Amino acid sequence: MPRNYLTLPEFRASAKWLDDLGEFTQDEAGNKGWVYADTCYIVQTGTGEIDNPAHFALIIERSGWDNDMVEPLEHILWATFYLGECGGDVMLSKDDGTLDCFVQGYCAAENIEVDGDLWGVVFSRVEREISYREARDLMDQNRDAVFDLDTGYTETVPVKPKPTIIWHAEYVSRHFHFDAYDVSEEAARNTLIDTMHSHAMQYKIPDPAWFSEDDIVVLERKLGTGYRDNEEIR
Repeated sequence: MPRNYLTLPEFRASAKWLDDLGEFTQDEAGNKGWVYADTCYIVQTGTGEIDNPAHFALIIERSGWDNDMVEPLEHILWATFYLGECGGDVMLSKDDGTLDCFVQGYCAAENIEVDGDLWGVVFSRVEREISYREARDLMDQNRDAVFDLDTGYTETVPVKPKPTIIWHAEYVSRHFHFDAYDVSEEAARNTLIDTMHSHAMQYKIPDPAWFSEDDIVVLERKLGTGYRDNEEIR
């Protein structure tokens, strides 16, 4: 299926300069800046000359960012606003790097570390593609938000991501030890059951009830956490 959106390099290449952003939106009348894909913009102050350095500002709803370079703001704008404006069928792919690019832009917007291992677990169930909406929901579920109740403004300050939870399912038979890992208790259990059915096919076990699901043990685990006898060491 052909893509219905611009990749980040294509998005950057679509930039058009406007001396008055009021031509694009009444909210920024009198300001100068860049318009991208005819849908969104970044304000620029200064000309970029030595005596008048350029500075860039981006506001999306109640969140704001500013930078002396436009590229970081372009990435945030693409990942957290533009993709959402392209419709619910935007698909991000592991193969072409659009999913990784989205994760990096989201982390830049939230000012959190781009931890490949952490987000790899979050998206472990994705074989090749995931919709933008689903990817955004997963990211939202696995990060901390800092919100100022007095001003209603989301601060872009460093935050430490919550520990990522994975679930470990195991079953010990007379001859084998089976393990499976997934992002929820139910998913880990089902993944292990699928694994054991595959095992039965490989070993030509005729009885589909050769094991009891009641004997499957599922344990919660946190990445970056040590355990002794199945208990977290604090």
